[in-house]
Amino acid sequence: MLTKNEQSQIKQLHQKKFRKQNDLFLVEGKKCCSELLKSDYEIEFFVKTGSCFFPELKDFQKTIRFEEVREHIFQSLSTHETPEGILAVAKVPQNKPTDFFLQKNLILALDGISDPGNLGTILRTADWFGVSEILLTKTCVNHLNPKVVRASMGAVFRENFLEIDFETLKTFKQNGFSIVGSSLSEKSRNLQNFALDEKTILFLGSEAHGISKECEKLCDNFVKIESFGSSESLNVGVATGILLFNFKKSHSTGS
Repeated sequence: MLTKNEQSQIKQLHQKKFRKQNDLFLVEGKKCCSELLKSDYEIEFFVKTGSCFFPELKDFQKTIRFEEVREHIFQSLSTHETPEGILAVAKVPQNKPTDFFLQKNLILALDGISDPGNLGTILRTADWFGVSEILLTKTCVNHLNPKVVRASMGAVFRENFLEIDFETLKTFKQNGFSIVGSSLSEKSRNLQNFALDEKTILFLGSEAHGISKECEKLCDNFVKIESFGSSESLNVGVATGILLFNFKKSHSTGS
């Protein structure tokens, strides 16, 4: 039976401060719950309605707790207007900068990405291109926000995250990483003329403001995607896809 306290806890996980305070987060919907079950994340429990068909749980009935609740109770727990009748509470994994220092592949860093849909799209795109290490400044929306998890379509469970500040970025540089910022400024080199090396941090900022001045100071180089039309900017999710495709293509061809 799902207790009143547990119902209250689930509702609290809609907010970042309680996710951080309890080291727990909320996963909603069949697709994301299915991806959660495939991951290494530690699951506290599942909650579902009686009408929700989710056969994946059958293989885990002896190892994972799950509770059934009435439709109106589930509705009060969900962040969705039309929930699918399944959610889970899982533990937030704890990562340290040293977990990333031995990484030789590209690391993606994000600054000021405040829209959950944009961040979820970026995480899904990074997963497509095999980029699994993600750095987030404190100005980004929380990657375990329920809307981000949903927009990522479960990609969030295949990636490692670290919240960073200016000093943390410095330690990456001290451990041999170069930082390349995406920027439309005149100092940026066109993407066609720029090859990203391994052990590189690719830094992207929001469409409206770009990378913060503080983070720009630590960038070794800047790259931009050439425009062929009249739009002033490119959606950051789209830009991420173009940059990562170029990186993967250049490395697969050895150029």
